[in-house]
Order: sequence, then C-alpha cells, then structure tokens
Amino acid sequence: MTLVSDDASQLATFADRIGQLHRTNLTTEVMSAVDTTASLALITDFLKRNYFACVVALVPEDAQYTLARACIATLTPLVTASYVSPRLRHLHQAAVDANIPLLCECGLDPGLDHMGAVSMIASIQASGRGVISKFTSVCGGLPAPESADNPLGYKFSWSPLG
Repeated sequence: MTLVSDDASQLATFADRIGQLHRTNLTTEVMSAVDTTASLALITDFLKRNYFACVVALVPEDAQYTLARACIATLTPLVTASYVSPRLRHLHQAAVDANIPLLCECGLDPGLDHMGAVSMIASIQASGRGVISKFTSVCGGLPAPESADNPLGYKFSWSPLG
C-alpha cells in the first residue's frame, strides 16, 4: 500500500495510524494532484514506476480529472468516492477504449446511500403497496475526535464540489 498526499505532516500521521492498525508494507509519497500539466506528468511517471492494482482516490473534485487522466494513460483502474464531474464524464470513452474502469461514487455518500435508497424504492414499487412522491437523502460521517467541537459531535464531512 502506498499513501500519497501533498501534505507531508498529514501523510506521516496517517502512515503512523495505519501502521499501528494494520501490519502491512506501507510506503509514502509526497505529491500534489493539482490540475496542471506538470502534476499530470509527475503522477503518470509515478504510476508507471510503481505497479498498482488500483488507485483509490480521496481527493478534491478538481484533482480527480488529473488523476483519472494519469490512470487511463497507465492502464490503472481508479476508484473514487467523488461524484462524476462534467470533466470526468468527458474521459469516459478514453477509459472504455483503454479498458480501464473509473468507478465513481463508491463511498458512503455518494455510494452506499444510493444502493440502500434504490433497494428500498424498488421494494416499495415491486410490492405495489406504496407510492413514492418525494425522496431526500442526508448523510455524513463521523469527524475526527479533535474536530467534534459542537454539542452534537457531528459535522458535514463532504462537499459535492470536493
């Protein structure tokens, strides 16, 4: 497993936590995925030098496009929790042509919430015992303990914009 971040301090903290929880061969790399030609070349070169069965990306939406382009160029599957942005949608055919999956919305929200909602809606429709006139989904995550600084101990943990 290789952890990559543009924040060396944060990277060291995550690596220590993961190392304590899981006994695994763990490496780290400080790198930025900002949307520039230089970062695209850097990420593509990094992926070429290291074999990865898959890239799991938890990066802001604006970095998804650069990372997806690098994954297509190196034939590396990409899994991300982010929504499919218009720019990422434009890469669909290139990914299909390269036979590389770009799997988006594979997190809690979006992701698992969609599967649960579709299952419930399909069950109601199949039973013929109900009509769905409106559906609203609100989801989030548990913040780090040091960030749980309000009476509910809860914060919105994501943004549709990344």
